[in-house]
Amino acid sequence: MAALGFITESSKIVYDQEVELLSPDHQDHSFCGIMFDISCNEESALTHLYITSLSVRGGLGDVSVYYSKEEVRHNSVYNKAGRWNCCFSDPQLPSSWRNYTELTFTEPVEIKKGQTRAFYVHSKTPGDSSIVYDNNRRYATSQDDFISILPGKAHLGIIPFSDESQFGWGAWRNNREFVGRVGYGTRMILWRKQVHGEFPPGWQSCASAFFMMHACSWSGLPADVVCYILNFCGWEWFAVEYGGGKKPRRISENFKSGVKQLLRLRSSRSSRDDNDADADEEVEGEGVDGDEESTSSFSAGRTHRNSFSCIIT
Repeated sequence: MAALGFITESSKIVYDQEVELLSPDHQDHSFCGIMFDISCNEESALTHLYITSLSVRGGLGDVSVYYSKEEVRHNSVYNKAGRWNCCFSDPQLPSSWRNYTELTFTEPVEIKKGQTRAFYVHSKTPGDSSIVYDNNRRYATSQDDFISILPGKAHLGIIPFSDESQFGWGAWRNNREFVGRVGYGTRMILWRKQVHGEFPPGWQSCASAFFMMHACSWSGLPADVVCYILNFCGWEWFAVEYGGGKKPRRISENFKSGVKQLLRLRSSRSSRDDNDADADEEVEGEGVDGDEESTSSFSAGRTHRNSFSCIIT
């Protein structure tokens, strides 16, 4: 099992990584609420993730946050209150126009890889200044390696999910974007040779180098053992930052020194094997049995190398 990142105190759910994604903020509008979708990217190397909080700004007041019970987009359930669950509620949030106020969920909301859930931030406070949101400018409001925040619709009514606004006519405005932060935790897939291509390029390079280091040595570890070791390696072992829109960093000095130590160990073992081979050549009188043993050892080494090459390719 891979190394784990942290545990949330409230839910005791174990995450491999904690990430925040900040959306653009043009402060185009403010009103009673904003409904939008969050999707877990199909190409991401994880099993699922948990949305733990949303951060917004504005006049706030009596604020609640809802999420769709099913894996659906908001357009099919936007005015159907029975198909939503409430994950946050506070009747007296102070206004905050300059800084975002974090709305931490009572229970994290799970989104599986390749799926989408709808979210809805709403304030019952009368007026037109409760929740700040933007006009839709792009297909995805914001995205990183794991999630995409998709456009939605604004709500002008003080009653959640109502089709009546404070002015007595259309309560919904299409083509609007969420403004704020999304906090979430990830559960990454464990390394196996079948999913090697789904890992970040830097991680793949390190794993391939580890394979080759043993495949090119007669005294290297068997392929199954190397696979078992890599299955234990967490994402942070190779110092590759993944998520939050960050680019991979260079390999850390600790990892470089570890590789150098392994290379020195391999070199010393190879030298020892060569010395043992020279000593065996000086021994006379081995006859046919010695030739058979030498041939058997060579065949075992060739099989060992082939097992690595099959996994790497």
